[in-house]
Parts: sequence; structure tokens; C-alpha cells
Amino acid sequence: MDSTNQYVNARKLQEQLAKKVIIKDDFDREIEFVCGVDVSYKKSIAQCSAVIVKNNSLEPIEIVTSKSTIKSPYIPGLFMLRESNPILLTF
Repeated sequence: MDSTNQYVNARKLQEQLAKKVIIKDDFDREIEFVCGVDVSYKKSIAQCSAVIVKNNSLEPIEIVTSKSTIKSPYIPGLFMLRESNPILLTF
């Protein structure tokens, strides 16, 4: 598959996933825990960290980190391709 087809398929996947994003608060109870995640890059390595905290106090409950080899290049508008592998590995 050439890079043009990969780009088109990736855009379609991103559009499908975007439809699943919840943009309004319709939870029927208070949120007890929150998870934050971020990825940083150095040369060919992605380092990802995820932190779960108590919502009301921000007390850390769990911290997980991972390192992985970068599998996708940076493509403007398709950052999820580069971020998804390290994030899913960490989760």
C-alpha cells in the first residue's frame, strides 16, 4: 500500500474515532479518578507516562511509564498515529 492510501485510510480512521468522543458531561455520578497521559520523543524512542489521580485531591494512585520505538512519522493532522502505539502500550 502506498503512502497516499495509508494517509487516506488514516484520515478515515481518525474521523470514525472522532465520532466516539464524548463532549458533554452526562455522567450520573461524580468522577472519582482521572488519568493523564503524555508522550515525549527523542531520536527514535517514544517515552510515555500515565498517571491516575484522585479527582478531588490530585493524590497520585498509580504511575506507569514505557519506552518504545517510534513506528509512525509525524504527519500534521494525524498525530494520533504517532501517539496511539506508546499510549496503548502504557495503558
